[in-house]
Amino acid sequence: MEASRRWNPRLFWGLGALFFGSHMLYTLLDASHDLLVWLLLPAWAAGMGLLWAVLPSLRAMKPLTFWLLLIGCAGGLRLAAILWVDTPPYSDFQIMYDAARSAARGEFSFVRTDYFTRWNYQLGFTLYEAFILKLSGGSLFALRFVQVLLGTGSACVVYGIAKELFGQTAGRVSALLYALYPPMILMGSVLTNQHLSNFLFALGVYFVLRLDKSRQGWWAAGLCLGLGHLIRPLGVFYVTGVVLYGLALLLRSSDPSARKRMAMRVLGMAAVVVLLQQVFSYSLVERNITDGPLASREPYWKLMVGLNAGTTGAWSPEDEEYASSYPLGEQRNEAELNQIKERLSDPAQLSLLLLRKYKVLWGTADSSPYWALSATDKKGAESGAMRVERIFFLIISSLCFLSLLRLWRDRAGAAASGALLLLLLLGGYALVHLFIEVQVRYRLDVLPLYLVFCGYGLVWLREVRPPARKPPA
Repeated sequence: MEASRRWNPRLFWGLGALFFGSHMLYTLLDASHDLLVWLLLPAWAAGMGLLWAVLPSLRAMKPLTFWLLLIGCAGGLRLAAILWVDTPPYSDFQIMYDAARSAARGEFSFVRTDYFTRWNYQLGFTLYEAFILKLSGGSLFALRFVQVLLGTGSACVVYGIAKELFGQTAGRVSALLYALYPPMILMGSVLTNQHLSNFLFALGVYFVLRLDKSRQGWWAAGLCLGLGHLIRPLGVFYVTGVVLYGLALLLRSSDPSARKRMAMRVLGMAAVVVLLQQVFSYSLVERNITDGPLASREPYWKLMVGLNAGTTGAWSPEDEEYASSYPLGEQRNEAELNQIKERLSDPAQLSLLLLRKYKVLWGTADSSPYWALSATDKKGAESGAMRVERIFFLIISSLCFLSLLRLWRDRAGAAASGALLLLLLLGGYALVHLFIEVQVRYRLDVLPLYLVFCGYGLVWLREVRPPARKPPA
């Protein structure tokens, strides 16, 4: 009890409120560039009012009715999107798709190409695509349909996490908003590894939140986070966040046996992640598919690109040409390291760059309309899709801001520990991307965790009542 009283995470809730509040501000500033702000504010007010009005009906809904609604919205909208737009694979997605087609035929010569030599960690997702293509007879539609299922599954996991932390009604709000969020719907036609990794990482976080309730949850969490890392190399980031979360729980607890149990489960989870990476890498080496473990052979690349003030931390042909002028290995690493040192040499310029990158990742319009529509006959819908996304993002960032205000006001609440994990992951993700390469679509990697906070704020908004007036004397 004494340790519990010392547990006062109000600083984290305050920082979280600033985090989400800045996203509201940057979204408004971004919208003002093309006068969209005059549409955004009335639409935001209408959206908030609609959510406020339907919350009692959502709360009273029977479980089966809600599940049918959630799965129908998430699955139906995503299925409609892949039927409506036929996005051709291009950019890195084209490279991995072509490689997957080769792998499905048993041909692995693509691993010797420059792309997979530099970043052979992309083999995890490529082999996953190859597996689906093999089962479906080479169907591109099958890959997209599985993404529909994964997006629907992610909405269900968002519900599970939000319900675990904030209760059933808040979970329903968060899950439905995730199901309806336009970027995740549009990206269903794009062959990005984010669909599968989002599902696996979110499911891993769900199991982590239940570590103190389930004896076997540690291996399920490790399996999900480990598989997620094979698909998209964010596993180290998630494991680090979970370890910090585990340390926070250890500090909170005054029960030696409970502390030992939690420490063993966190360590066991991390061990499963490491073991899974080693087994997968070893199996590829044994089959002569690769000549080494899955990793980036160019470890300084993303940091060098991320510190390019001229592109606000985005990829540029100049950086690509500079790196490619040196042979892969020690010479290229040294050249990129020298470029990094030069870009770090001006603290004032670096500070401005970090601020601009933060605005890009959390305040600018999502790029999903570009990825999904620009190479199709639906290109004309990009502008409208962007406007709808801006309205949605302002609404969800507002609700998340309210949720953190409620946590701050209540000083902790029953959801304190789990909410701290999500804030650690969101804050850590934002911090890392201040320095490495950034694209707006990278925001989608933590979108399930982001939207978990939405429902708690809306429930609080609906429950707030003005003080009753005293009768006249």
